[in-house]
Amino acid sequence: MKRKLTLRNKKHYSKLITWAKKEDLGLQNLLQVLSGVREIKQAERIANRYGTREDWDAAELSSSMISVPIVSFKDGQILSYAAYFSKDMLPDDKKVLYEVHFKSESSAEGMLSDVEIDESVTDAESRDGTIK
Repeated sequence: MKRKLTLRNKKHYSKLITWAKKEDLGLQNLLQVLSGVREIKQAERIANRYGTREDWDAAELSSSMISVPIVSFKDGQILSYAAYFSKDMLPDDKKVLYEVHFKSESSAEGMLSDVEIDESVTDAESRDGTIK
């Protein structure tokens, strides 16, 4: 029995090593990729079995996007994230959230609006002037 298990494990790891060489990866990196694929498939199975919803209470607002966790109905486990980069991508009832957040973020524009831009120096001239 031990010999059979040893041979099976050798075949399995030989196949993985060959696959890693073919993909130009290390064995550890290939195992991490396979582990990630397993986690994604598990999240898909949970989503199909129990259903999902977007948790807008835990949404994270950054300067360029809004990321919303997608959680399962069963236990509230975070399965993935939805990223919204523009107002058009958001659901209709959440577009107000986008306007409120990014209106306060754009207050920095008002501070810089008084600064005059000197267009007499191009980027190429400024790069050439700094390198000597």
